Amino acid sequence: MKRNRIAALVVALLLVPALVACGGEELSERAVEDAMEDAAGDAGTDVDVDIEGDEVTIEGEDGTFTVGDKLPDDFPSDDIALVDGDIVSSQSMDGASFTVIIATGSSAEDAVADAVGKLEDKGFSVIEDSPMASAGGAELSNDTYLVKVLATEGTINYVIEKQGG
Repeated sequence: MKRNRIAALVVALLLVPALVACGGEELSERAVEDAMEDAAGDAGTDVDVDIEGDEVTIEGEDGTFTVGDKLPDDFPSDDIALVDGDIVSSQSMDGASFTVIIATGSSAEDAVADAVGKLEDKGFSVIEDSPMASAGGAELSNDTYLVKVLATEGTINYVIEKQGG
């Protein structure tokens, strides 16, 4: 059942750019919000969808999910240092987990080294035996967060999870 809900929301999210491009921004946003809420309802889930510019927030019984091209309001900026670059995408799930993709213009190796340095400056420690290292990335933690970074040429991806809940 949960898989159906997630699939319906993903399909509805994919409709956002197409529907917003079809007309006035406010009217299109409301139409997309309604379509996403209806799709979720058809899958047996009651959600509230809010689109504001390039940010989409879906709130339901399982929590709140936000995606956009800027850091979410609940992103722990004081605790997590990110590399410089343009945010391509970011997501937040109830302030407990985040993903951030940044266009860096750097090599994968340089982006990961920069990310590790910035996180170590914030008190994170590298997890030496992490499978992320063999994939060209890194995994770091502190008492509050677990951070995984993986980069390709010009882009870095962060996956950030609160530890212990």
